[in-house]
Amino acid sequence: VVVELSETIACQLRQDRFIVGDADYCIEQIEEHRRRLGVQEMSFRLHWPGMPHARVLEAIALLGERVLPRFA
Repeated sequence: VVVELSETIACQLRQDRFIVGDADYCIEQIEEHRRRLGVQEMSFRLHWPGMPHARVLEAIALLGERVLPRFA
């Protein structure tokens, strides 16, 4: 069964499930998840189908150099 969702419903389903943005935004959102939900562990997916390898390496470097140190 295929169900088509309106854009409004699709946005609501995506809300608060993904953190996508620059380092400052990601830090802000992680802090918010920790404060509001008590999150102590997170998983990060840095590769998506079709994403160039160089961009994956850049994302890993940014996460490791600018985001994660704020939570060490």
